[in-house]
Amino acid sequence: MPLYESSGAEEDPRHFLETMMLWRDMALKPRPAFANLKSLAYLESAYFTYWNETPYEAHVKMFWKQVASEGLPFKRRDLIRELLERGRIKSDFEYEYAKDLIPGHRQLGILTDAEEIRIAEMIEAYENQAASRTRKG
Repeated sequence: MPLYESSGAEEDPRHFLETMMLWRDMALKPRPAFANLKSLAYLESAYFTYWNETPYEAHVKMFWKQVASEGLPFKRRDLIRELLERGRIKSDFEYEYAKDLIPGHRQLGILTDAEEIRIAEMIEAYENQAASRTRKG
């Protein structure tokens, strides 16, 4: 199962819990090929995607309150706003995130037309950069 796949929490809370437990196990007991910091960082990003993307409702507020009360070094992030402020996509994770989020943010009215165009331009620039690297390599 790809890490960025929908958690299914909206449809089935058991699936959501199973996914979270799977990711916990992948972090604590990784297969040898994934026992590295890059894989752990990717898993961390995938895990927090749900908590960062979901509207700030009661269960999400409770999650972030618990994170803060435990003194954990994580904060809720608005990755689309971060991309817009930076003006470029810098990783495959951000690229996939931007591509996946545009339709949902458009439907919810979170993005303006101008912001949607800017993100589409960043996606295109990242794709062109990736194609250029492929041709050189």
